[in-house]
Amino acid sequence: MDDFAGKVVLVETMAMWCPNCVVQANEVRNLHNLLGNPDGLEWHFAVAQPEVARALANLYSAQYLNPPLSPMLIIDRDTNVHQLECG
Repeated sequence: MDDFAGKVVLVETMAMWCPNCVVQANEVRNLHNLLGNPDGLEWHFAVAQPEVARALANLYSAQYLNPPLSPMLIIDRDTNVHQLECG
């Protein structure tokens, strides 16, 4: 996350088998298109190492590691974390 300091970051846990995750990924793609494909909107996929996954679970609760719940977080430029309501 240090690489993204000062940037707004969207964190979504997902699994390829999770239908909700696929829907959410499509919504992010739609948002990108609605914003006119702004420069600088980068999409990175990462597989968290077990210690990173545990740290996320300790910080934000284990639900963030459990698709199909797959809540999404926005981390703002000041490192405040906001949960997006998915419906």
